Amino acid sequence: MPRALILVLLVVESEAQHYCWPCAERYGVIGKYTYAASEPTKCFNWYMRYLNNVVPGSENKGLGWKTIDAGGVSEVVSDSDAPNVMAVEVNECGTTLGNRGVKIAPMDPAAWDLVRRRQRLPTGDMHECPCAVQGRADIINGTVDETLSNFSSVEEAWGKEYTDRVRAVGPAWRRFGLHGVLCSFHSSGPCSLEEVERGVARAWARNFSGGYVPLMDNSLMLRAETLGPLLDAFLRDGVEFYPMRWTAATTPGAEPTEMYSVLVSPCGKVLIEVAAPCPGSRPAHQFHRMAHARATFDHWNRPANDGSQPLVPLRISKAIGADKLDDVLAFYGVGGTPETQRDAAALGFRARVLVDETDSIGMRAVTVMLSPRATTHMQFWARPEEEPTKGPQLPPLEAFRQAADQIQINPTEHHGFCGDEGTWTVRRYIGYQLLVHETVMESPPIDPDTDSPPAGFAQDIFIDDHFSWDCTAPECDVAEGGKALYRSGSRVQWMDASARGFPGWGPYGYDPAGYGIQLHWANTPAYFQPRGKPYPICFQAEEDGTCQGAGRFGLAQPVGLRGFQGMEVERLATLFQ
Repeated sequence: MPRALILVLLVVESEAQHYCWPCAERYGVIGKYTYAASEPTKCFNWYMRYLNNVVPGSENKGLGWKTIDAGGVSEVVSDSDAPNVMAVEVNECGTTLGNRGVKIAPMDPAAWDLVRRRQRLPTGDMHECPCAVQGRADIINGTVDETLSNFSSVEEAWGKEYTDRVRAVGPAWRRFGLHGVLCSFHSSGPCSLEEVERGVARAWARNFSGGYVPLMDNSLMLRAETLGPLLDAFLRDGVEFYPMRWTAATTPGAEPTEMYSVLVSPCGKVLIEVAAPCPGSRPAHQFHRMAHARATFDHWNRPANDGSQPLVPLRISKAIGADKLDDVLAFYGVGGTPETQRDAAALGFRARVLVDETDSIGMRAVTVMLSPRATTHMQFWARPEEEPTKGPQLPPLEAFRQAADQIQINPTEHHGFCGDEGTWTVRRYIGYQLLVHETVMESPPIDPDTDSPPAGFAQDIFIDDHFSWDCTAPECDVAEGGKALYRSGSRVQWMDASARGFPGWGPYGYDPAGYGIQLHWANTPAYFQPRGKPYPICFQAEEDGTCQGAGRFGLAQPVGLRGFQGMEVERLATLFQ
């Protein structure tokens, strides 16, 4: 088999296909939107039922995959054929490529014994992995820029040897991932993931009857040409949604654009917003008028042809709060100090503020383009929000310490806040996820500039909520990016990324509000070598067939002693009570 083809297969089998992996671009782009969900297949099925039918007249009823004859052998593959808009990820567990990459074999007595002992999960159906349940869907044609596959345009700058190495892997630059995952062996602190989901959904009254609340600012926005097919289907099926209309910011000098959008929760705490210039024959008064632009059409992911690109990502939105907003903006390269600007540059951010709006009550929305080619934007919100004066407070620090090794497959008695009486706010949500990071993940090295940091413990469930920051260019240096994460205060889990086709490492960390980020980069210097055992990605088992953390519910040290730096965590715990 030719070497180039072997490398392509390695990447396909072992890695999610991101927006820009690899691509001929010197800057980073947002490659996918990943989220933790207790029922990721529910989200996946929702996408296939509704988002796969955003085109008027569509009657797509496919599963997202199909069986083909590959030289006399049946193989299960992603169904990317027209007129599909969405499909299963090409290497989802249950596809032939996914099973091969994760080493999934038919269940035998030994495997079932591990299941009974809660050391792995059963496999055999689509989405079932040894250590996780997936629900990974892709927008088949999520990007529009043909130049991203033109490696001749970067060969002079990158050098022929580096460029040829990238060429050998083959471009993967069209698909945009909406990836749900239940990492059953990841910790979520004193509350289970399902309890967190129920608490967050209570904030928007599950059916949005309480109006717009700040936690609804955590969402992904997609753009379609019309809302008609979605609204028809939602009303037919009784799907709850929150309809909005707003004036979109556009290229300077252009006329403002009136937009309509619907916000809906396909599962858990996940919110998807679909925006369109056409409300689908519905009168404007049926949509809530919003004061702020919920997206901008300046340097955006403009479809070249609505017929072939009926659904594209516009922006990822994050609920931050005023007390964290400046720190988060500085992390991404907006404002800050010379030191934070240096770190943002090392993380590949060349940020440009597209819109910065503040209204009369102090509500602020900042839309940022993270690099000159990052046409899927980030939007950060700070809304005034009253903190609850009654009901349970966030669990105390000791509860987080005791829950550091508590995983989703290991049900235990939970703190009162996790039940139906707990009230989640943006401030509490951010405080909760930061405390989980601080008590589950390994402490940063004393010297953040070391070339041999600890590989780190398995990440927690809130790092599973992340976006992928994709960069192929040699300027995106994994070692420097990881050091910048440490200097920003993030803890990091390092993954062995060699199976992607490039030898090296991939870090997972988080911004100052605790929201996850994955550096999906090609260039790891040979001198950079994290020390200790690198744990496998959450859906893949260890060599002995067990999952990370299984059986021992802890990876290296006794419960409550991992990853602490004394007063640092004590201060953090008191901030969010």
